[in-house]
This record gives sequence, C-alpha cells and structure tokens, in this order.
Amino acid sequence: MVRSKAAKRYAKALFSLSIEQRLLEEIRGEVAKLAGLVSGSEAFSRFIRNPVIPADRRQNVLQEIFQGQVHSMLYRFLLLLDEKGRLDELADVCEVFEQLYYERQGIVKVHVTSAVPLSPEQSTAVQDGLRTKFAKEIDLSVEEDPALIGGLRIQAGDQIFDSSIAAQLEMAKTKLMHA
Repeated sequence: MVRSKAAKRYAKALFSLSIEQRLLEEIRGEVAKLAGLVSGSEAFSRFIRNPVIPADRRQNVLQEIFQGQVHSMLYRFLLLLDEKGRLDELADVCEVFEQLYYERQGIVKVHVTSAVPLSPEQSTAVQDGLRTKFAKEIDLSVEEDPALIGGLRIQAGDQIFDSSIAAQLEMAKTKLMHA
C-alpha cells in the first residue's frame, strides 16, 4: 500500500509523460523490471534508502546501472528522483505507475488466498465471477494459506472479501467476547 503523496505525484508525472511520448508499453515494462530489482535485491534496496551516500556517488552508481539499459526518459526520471531526495520512494512510485496502467487498460489486479490449491476450473470460475462483478478484465494471482482452514480471501485494490473459515471463527470469537 502506497503511503506517500509524493510517490503518487511522481508516478502520475512519469505515466503522463509516457503516454504523451507514446512510450507507455516500453516504460511500463521497464518500470516492472525496476520494481523487481527494488524488491529482489537487498543491496539495491539498501542503496536507494541510504541518505548517507554522497549525491555524486549515488548519481555515478545510477549511471553505471541504468544509463543505456533503460529508456533515456526513465533514466532521467531516476536521476530526478535522486536529485529531489525521493529515490527511497522508488518502490511506491513503481506500484502507483502499475496501478495507473491497470486502470487505463481496464484491468483489476486481484489476489486470491485459498486454504487449498485451486484447480484450474476453480481459478477460472473465480476469475469469471470477478470479471462479472467488476465489469473489467481480471489479473488474478493465487496463493495458498492453510491457516485459512477453508474458503477464500480475495483482495482487489483496497477491497478485501474474506469468506475464510478462519475469519468466520474470528468474528464468532469477537461476538462471544463482547456479548
């Protein structure tokens, strides 16, 4: 969940510029790879969060990693984030950019957690039901969590639908404690 208003503003600016320059698909792909780098590399994540690194050293490292590897517009954007002291918000910027992309494409990103693995037929049925509910295409990811005991937990953006047995037991426990 994105916490920073600045990250939202920067992501919107990059998104708008990508559309204006007719580079949305290319920049979107590179932003997705960048998000993977931030989440997958502890060293890079520490680097972008470290305020002690001198500005010239940080710029040199960004140049070594990204210049010629990403579109020049995205490279300049990364340098701007660094210059403005917002490089530590890169993960949030990438997340907001992806949200904006999905909204523009009419796609809802949905994460389903199930107590047991879903069969392909069950996954399709869940996806079809969500497509009808939201009247949009669905990008479905599924995860297994035996702690749910049974049922599903569905998260679409800020909305959570929890029909798991664990959630029902928790609600029953709360009612009993306050009765």
